[in-house]
Amino acid sequence: METEFEGFVITGAGIAGLATALALHSMVLEKAESLRATGGGIEIWTNAWKALTVLGIADYLREQHPIPLQSFELITLDGGGMIRNFSLQANDRCVKRTALLEALATLALPPVTIKFNSRVLRVRQSLSSKYSSETELEDGTVIRAKLRQNITRSTKKQKKY
Repeated sequence: METEFEGFVITGAGIAGLATALALHSMVLEKAESLRATGGGIEIWTNAWKALTVLGIADYLREQHPIPLQSFELITLDGGGMIRNFSLQANDRCVKRTALLEALATLALPPVTIKFNSRVLRVRQSLSSKYSSETELEDGTVIRAKLRQNITRSTKKQKKY
């Protein structure tokens, strides 16, 4: 079976894969049958909250996790001593990994975005000028991705940072 897709094809429905898919309006291929989250929580700092706001899920996550931490300590597993103590900003807080994944997958992304049980065999550059890449899946499906090229050139000099 062959499928045409206009945009990017992302492998992996983890936090980064889902956030990238949301930002780039992409398809996500996940080899598992459903979303999986390992670990209990993840600390979201100020700049990450700004990105989550742009992605449209920050308010939902703040409602699910209303009490921000003031500080926390990282401790070594082998020696038991403190590695570092962090002081947090007012907007920083810890959220459950599952809540973050579910918010990305169900609240923000269209339902057909994530293709579960999709084991990628190979990705190659397409020989056709119509497509940019071909992704072959274990079940024989070939996804031909086509990227739009909206390239504009600026005559102004770019700032150096």
